[in-house]
Amino acid sequence: MQGDIESRKAQNREAQRAFRQRRLQHMKTLERDNVELTKNLEQVRAEYARVVHQLEKTQFELETVKAMVGVMQHGGLGQLRQMHVPMVTPPTSEFSVDTAIFIPQTKEHWMEEDLTSLVV
Repeated sequence: MQGDIESRKAQNREAQRAFRQRRLQHMKTLERDNVELTKNLEQVRAEYARVVHQLEKTQFELETVKAMVGVMQHGGLGQLRQMHVPMVTPPTSEFSVDTAIFIPQTKEHWMEEDLTSLVV
């Protein structure tokens, strides 16, 4: 009977040790996976930000060309020069194209070569 109790205690200790070892291995695996997934998430976020910025830039360029074509259709280059259409700045990641406004820069009007290079 005493031998059975000692045998049972030894078996329990061994089972507990094996359980702690499996739990430790599982935690290490989860920590490794967490580091890898966090790294992948940062890469995906960076790529997403780059794509969103490129999309905003492309949408802005499209709207700029549409505006220039509209002005040219309603009066051509002479009308455009008389209007002194200012240069505009492209969007940054701080605001969306949907809310963008035309912001004047130092140039007073579009140059003829600027317009002809943009019109297809």
